[in-house]
Amino acid sequence: MDQNEIDKLLEEFSQEEKVQEEVPKEEERKEERPIKSAELLSQEEIDALLKGLEEGEIPLEKAEEVVPEVSERAFERFDFRKWELIELERMKEIVLIFQRFARKASVDLSDFLHRLVSVEFSEFKAMYFEDFIKKVPVPTGLIILKVEPLEVEALLVLDAKTVFYAVDILFGGGKRGRIKIEGREFTPIETRIIRRISNILLEDLRLIWEPIYPLRFRMEKIELSPELVQAGFQRESILLGRFEVDLGPTTGSFSLCLPGTLVRMLRDQMNIGVKEEASDPEFKARFLETLKEVPVNLRAIFLRKDMRAEELLKLKVGDMITFPSRPDEELIVEVEGVPLLRGKAGISRGKRAVKITGLVE
Repeated sequence: MDQNEIDKLLEEFSQEEKVQEEVPKEEERKEERPIKSAELLSQEEIDALLKGLEEGEIPLEKAEEVVPEVSERAFERFDFRKWELIELERMKEIVLIFQRFARKASVDLSDFLHRLVSVEFSEFKAMYFEDFIKKVPVPTGLIILKVEPLEVEALLVLDAKTVFYAVDILFGGGKRGRIKIEGREFTPIETRIIRRISNILLEDLRLIWEPIYPLRFRMEKIELSPELVQAGFQRESILLGRFEVDLGPTTGSFSLCLPGTLVRMLRDQMNIGVKEEASDPEFKARFLETLKEVPVNLRAIFLRKDMRAEELLKLKVGDMITFPSRPDEELIVEVEGVPLLRGKAGISRGKRAVKITGLVE
């Protein structure tokens, strides 16, 4: 290719580049073209357009609805059996009975062990029996009860600590220390103590329920392992009452499981019983007789003097303390901390006594 041909090709390339540069310039001119007045809508046309939109003559384009994706984890399955548990936990009358039962058990267990024992009602919960029995450790005293006259079953559960320390106290021990519980079974003596403690608690239950409904809790069988429990309410809901037992060296516990069937039967009986007993003179007489057996504390105040701490600290051997009252004046007798009676000090059958002379006004 000679020089002329090369020059000719370069001239053609330069002409093509000029054409390409002119095309966008023309497009820019088209974009910058001013809007003519004929292309604008008049006010009448705008009003007609708005009226058509309002009356529905001109359809609107609807945007596609975007449905958010919801994960399956956002939903939680609802167990309709929960309503049954909620219904049982509303039985607040049972709480009052459990509290009275704890106070009665404190007195009777103290008499049995010859030591101060404190029983406190600690838990009130509705749950399913299968969930409860899975958490019961081994060994545990499981007493299957027959509730008469309703012909249903219940369960009393004594934990190992309560049994072992009760045996230790009865045989002269009871000092603070750790008793090995895991990996061993109850001995015949410990099984006998389980029976004795259970009889005490069942009698207390009978006495607590007697003013409301004559229930009798009869021991039907004792099992020492949760796997061996064959109760008639294994697939039912239960109302669990748990009690803490302060034995001094340690704290044990026991639980009372009432099946939902029993609780609902008792609820109906309690509602009927309250209406009948409200106007029953025999019930009132029994109530008054039972009230007479309630123990009260009496305290006779012989002398009383108020002193400041400064005066008390200055006392030394030989100092005299004077009292405003004379020894022969009437004493104040307090009943459960409340001044209620007046009396005079004396001796009766060789013992110091107070003769009641009247009431505190």
